[in-house]
Amino acid sequence: MPTLSTIGYCGIVCTSSPGDPRNGRGYIDGHGNEFATASFPLAADVNRFTTVAANAGALLPLMNPGDSMTVFNSGANALLLFPPVGAKINAIATNGSYSVATATPYVDVYCISPLQYIASQSA
Repeated sequence: MPTLSTIGYCGIVCTSSPGDPRNGRGYIDGHGNEFATASFPLAADVNRFTTVAANAGALLPLMNPGDSMTVFNSGANALLLFPPVGAKINAIATNGSYSVATATPYVDVYCISPLQYIASQSA
């Protein structure tokens, strides 16, 4: 998937950059809320959240079939992952959120069609 960067990074004001220069990894603070329209839009191929507030969400970008994205939640709360507006993840309702729990923090998301995404989460 063509993106501006490989790893997502953000501090107080979220941007997308190659990563934290201290150790070569990218970090994101989860913000937004339980609504897709107010959630943090993901732009990198690999996204790691270090801080996730209660009911914080992230929004998947529009992808083409065959594209994929990785999300890792190392925050203290579950991260709500939303599909693009009008799409769905797995068998969840259209526009419904997929929960990336702290106990199973790693998820790969694959685009099957512009309106269908599949999430495969760690055990």
